[in-house]
Amino acid sequence: MIHLICALKCEAKSLIAHFRLKNCSDSTSFPLYVSQDKQISLTISGVGKINAAAATAFTHAFLQTSKQDIWLNVGIAGHKDLEIGEVIIAHKIIEQSSQQSWYPQILYSPPCQSMEVLSCDRPASNYSDTIFSDAVFEMEAAGFYATACRFATSELIHVVKIISDNQQHPADKISTPFVADLLKDKLEIIDQLIASLRQLAKDMDSPNESPDYYDQIIEQWRFTHIERNRLKSCLNRWHVLYPDENPMKVLDGSLQGKDVINQITNKLDTLPVYY
Repeated sequence: MIHLICALKCEAKSLIAHFRLKNCSDSTSFPLYVSQDKQISLTISGVGKINAAAATAFTHAFLQTSKQDIWLNVGIAGHKDLEIGEVIIAHKIIEQSSQQSWYPQILYSPPCQSMEVLSCDRPASNYSDTIFSDAVFEMEAAGFYATACRFATSELIHVVKIISDNQQHPADKISTPFVADLLKDKLEIIDQLIASLRQLAKDMDSPNESPDYYDQIIEQWRFTHIERNRLKSCLNRWHVLYPDENPMKVLDGSLQGKDVINQITNKLDTLPVYY
């Protein structure tokens, strides 16, 4: 199942219509919508990381979510100079107040660029007056991500933000219809992200199966138990990003096990964030 967490009703409006979601909760805490086939849910959290954390926990408890469910925090954000309407996915989330960080694992090729996301305690009015001036500014990601990680595997938890304001078009100019239209225009990208995550969840659903080339690699190089688990993770990621390529072609036969993992990882990290 896929769980969408949005802070505002105007962020959720187009998603509710697109996925034909119906309100299924009598709770006064958080409005919760679910598709007829019970494969997609959406919860409106309210603004801020505490609300996002509480809404995520509420969704888990109400729907009895599983470890292999997909979680997406979708909403608007600001940046000093990104164009309005630009879509980003977070590869790092920073809580401004504590500077604690989380690193979502993007094990597929996203249809948008990835950036650092800074979760602020209050709306940002000065986009450059901070050591995090290159980050995307918003208020929910840290609370959402830290909570969702308690209920699902981190590879299936992501933060997707659409730029709604910048230095030329500040946040005080944003209107409810404007936000709704922003989300409506980016539904195709959200569909692509969900499709990639569904495939990833399917690939991860058989943890006892060895990935392609795993047996050949462990026959040729020596690995500790921990390194073998890391190797499986790398090869699963390789299968998603390079399904038609043999990872052994990037390896040197004289390498140790940890070096094998490093070379595969280095190759994976060269994949551009656009396709």
